[in-house]
Amino acid sequence: MIVLEIISTIIIGVLAIILAWALIAILIPLAILIVVGAIAGVFFGIGFYIVIVMYLIELYRDSRREIKKLPRDIEI
Repeated sequence: MIVLEIISTIIIGVLAIILAWALIAILIPLAILIVVGAIAGVFFGIGFYIVIVMYLIELYRDSRREIKKLPRDIEI
């Protein structure tokens, strides 16, 4: 009986170690992917706002150019 308990304890210990390594092998790359995705999302958001601001600046410049082309006696 003691021999069976020793064998079962060893088997359960080995299975626990294998499961722990499998979880580590899955969770560490997953955590890295989550962090990299978060960083990429932040940079994408910043870039998106930069593009919007540049577009608004260009719209403002174009409108100023068009206003200069209008005759002077017309009131806006």
